[in-house]
Amino acid sequence: MERQVFNLCLLFFICNISIGYCVTVTEVKAGHLAVLPCLSSDDNHRFMFWQLSDDHDIIGPGNPIDKDKYNYEVLTGKLLIRGVSTKEAGFYKCVSKGVEDHSAINVHVVELVVRKEWDVPLDNAFETKLLRGMTGVMVIVVGIAVVLLIMVLKKKKNRTFFDLEESRDNSPAKYRPDEVQPKPGPSKIESVGLDNAGLDVDFPQVFTQMQTNQGLSH
Repeated sequence: MERQVFNLCLLFFICNISIGYCVTVTEVKAGHLAVLPCLSSDDNHRFMFWQLSDDHDIIGPGNPIDKDKYNYEVLTGKLLIRGVSTKEAGFYKCVSKGVEDHSAINVHVVELVVRKEWDVPLDNAFETKLLRGMTGVMVIVVGIAVVLLIMVLKKKKNRTFFDLEESRDNSPAKYRPDEVQPKPGPSKIESVGLDNAGLDVDFPQVFTQMQTNQGLSH
C-alpha cells in the first residue's frame, strides 16, 4: 500500500514538472502484440513502472495488472500488450530512477500507433496511388498503340487488295500496249492476185516479141 502511494506521488510529481525527453513511435497492427521499449532504463537507471496512456493506470512491480493483457520485463522494462486495439493507442511513459541517486528520475515516452488491417500508411498510400497512375497511363498508351497498329495493318491490307485488282485489269491477256493491231486490208486471195499483176501485164509483150522473131526468121 505504501509503495502504491509512493508511485502515485511520484507520478503526480512527474506530471507537474517539465522533463526533457524524446518520443519513440511504435506502430502495430490491431490485434497483434505490441512491444514498447523502455529506453529510460540503462546502466545508471533502474526500471520502476509504466504510466499508461490514460495517465492513471500504472504497470510495474507492486502494482496489480491485467496479466492477460499486459506484461513487462523487470530488467529491461520492456512492456508487452497483447491483442492491442485502437483504444490502447496513445503515449506511454517508462519511468526509471537512478541507481545511486534515487532522486534522479529518467522518463522515456513511447507513442503507440495502432493501425487497422485496411489502413494504409501515408507513404504507402502515395506510392500506391503513383503506381496506379503509372499503370493507368501504360494501359492507355498500350491501347493507343494497338489501335494504331490495327489501323495501319488494315490500311496496308486494303492497299494490297487494290493493287491486285489494278494488276488484274492491266494484265497482258487484256491489254498489250506494245502489240500493233493489224489494219483492215484485202484478203490473201486478193493480195496474191495483186502480187501477180506484173506477170499478167508482161505476157502480151512476150508473145509479140515471139511473133516478131518468128516473122524475121521466115
